[in-house]
Amino acid sequence: MHKSYHFLLEKSIVLFLAVFLLLPNPIFAKVPDDQEYPAQKPFWDIIGMEKAWDFATGTSKVVVAVIDTGADIWHPDFNDIIWSNPYEIADNGIDDDSNGYVDDVNGWNFIENNNNVRPDVFESSDDKEAIRHGTLVAGLVGERGNNGKDGTGVNWQASIMPLRAINSQGSGSLTDVAKAVDYATANGAVVISLSFVGDTDDAVLEQSLRNARDNGVVIVSAAGNSGAMVGKANKVFPACSDQDDKENWIIGVGSISLSSKLSSFSNYGDCVDLYAPGEGIFGAERYAPQFGYAQEFGGPWKGTSFSTPIVAGAAALLKSIHPEWKSDKISQVLFDTATDFYLDDSRTKIGKIVNVGAAVELATKEEKKEPNFDYFYYYNKNKIYRRDRALRERGLVANLSDAKIIDLASQVSFSGKTDLAVLFKRGKYYFVRFYKDNGIWWQEFVISSEKIGSSVALPQKISWIDNGVKITSVFKKKSATISYNKLGTRLGKVVNLPVK
Repeated sequence: MHKSYHFLLEKSIVLFLAVFLLLPNPIFAKVPDDQEYPAQKPFWDIIGMEKAWDFATGTSKVVVAVIDTGADIWHPDFNDIIWSNPYEIADNGIDDDSNGYVDDVNGWNFIENNNNVRPDVFESSDDKEAIRHGTLVAGLVGERGNNGKDGTGVNWQASIMPLRAINSQGSGSLTDVAKAVDYATANGAVVISLSFVGDTDDAVLEQSLRNARDNGVVIVSAAGNSGAMVGKANKVFPACSDQDDKENWIIGVGSISLSSKLSSFSNYGDCVDLYAPGEGIFGAERYAPQFGYAQEFGGPWKGTSFSTPIVAGAAALLKSIHPEWKSDKISQVLFDTATDFYLDDSRTKIGKIVNVGAAVELATKEEKKEPNFDYFYYYNKNKIYRRDRALRERGLVANLSDAKIIDLASQVSFSGKTDLAVLFKRGKYYFVRFYKDNGIWWQEFVISSEKIGSSVALPQKISWIDNGVKITSVFKKKSATISYNKLGTRLGKVVNLPVK
């Protein structure tokens, strides 16, 4: 199976953006200091972004997969926003995390089948707008905000997972898109942004999307730029893939103008769940001045392609406030807080405009609860188990047959996946090993015993820190702690403390 579709990639093409009412009291709103923000302010104002930023600006713990033509991960204003695979060691030629992709440090290129997720700029047949497209989409989700550079995205700090499944001429294989969706789901994305459209359904892609939904991923898809009514009688994909279901599990996005009117090019109808600004869009562009791509930031662009990442960014912003919310809850909050949208000056309602300010304000008022996971991990001698609380079933995760486990620490991500850190002894030596929740181990290093005075303190406890683990060694009533990153490099000095 190798079906293809044509990717809509014009400056007046697919766009998705979260829309909000003008702020009634902008004096209290948070305004970013980015140099080019004035060019973006007209469309951000429509959806109440300055009000939303008063409450939240995002977190790097939320991973958004952008399945597109790739993104310029070296862009000057993409510092610290590109996802980094925590299980992969760069450029060692090894599939460290056993996910089937070698050195996939920042995502994967499903077109050329390598780890270079940047759109190439070398071929004369390339479409220059297609080359810019993925970077624009990524930047609208989460370009670094309030740093004095270029513009900003919905999230000022997010983790963008760029997946190149559309080529630099603007076309792609549905097979590659399905692989990209599967990759995003398996590697921790909680939102997927799809700024393309086709008129052919595909069973494999639909199954990949359903699997993502079942794993709590919010799926946001452009509705297209044909100016047509789309629904059961006239479907576009993936936006209409859920039309025959009772549950609305794909957020289809249409475009409005800066005057909050339906864009003349935008599709509309039952497949369109939300509308967002899709005209007068400015954002980050692929930057390669030596090859004629001289602008870091540009526009105006138009299309439902650019509305889509704004709604995806809004979903990510809600997830940053409530990590326990799943896709259905996030979608419902976006729908419930959206503003009714009428055709021209008539009272004919055609949909709703996303209202990010209202959605974020509502989210901050709702009590945050710790995620309720129905399982836990524990060890017995040299084996690690996962126990289901409800079913009272347990399963073997790992067997360190030649070692004795000293301690185990678990860490749950925003996507609900668990990382395990194991402290164990093999022979005379102590080790730390990291596992994914499926039992695959991806890194191991040896640690030394610490000295407290002239006495040797033996490692007894392991716990997670932001960028690695902390090991506590104990001797009598004193302890020594040392932190390591995930590659086994020491972080800082040994800290000696009395044992309580």
